Amino acid sequence: MSANDPLIRMNVHFLQQGIDLLQNLTNKQYWFDNSPYFSSSAGKHMRHVIDHYLSLKEGKPSTVDYEPAPVMPTWNRNRNVCMP
Repeated sequence: MSANDPLIRMNVHFLQQGIDLLQNLTNKQYWFDNSPYFSSSAGKHMRHVIDHYLSLKEGKPSTVDYEPAPVMPTWNRNRNVCMP
């Protein structure tokens, strides 16, 4: 695949949206759990996205095993850990 591939461009676009979101949230907003309206925080969702990209990068199956603990649990609580 080249950088001009539509799938690559689309993923880069969505990753940039994630970076933009992270730059505009406080850490408190990032880890806030608004139950019962939402089942998890923005941080947990971002960790889920990052885990899947890491799985793809490493050539692992498309499922992510969260047992035992996640690779970097601080991704749930600190948005700065996720930004490049």
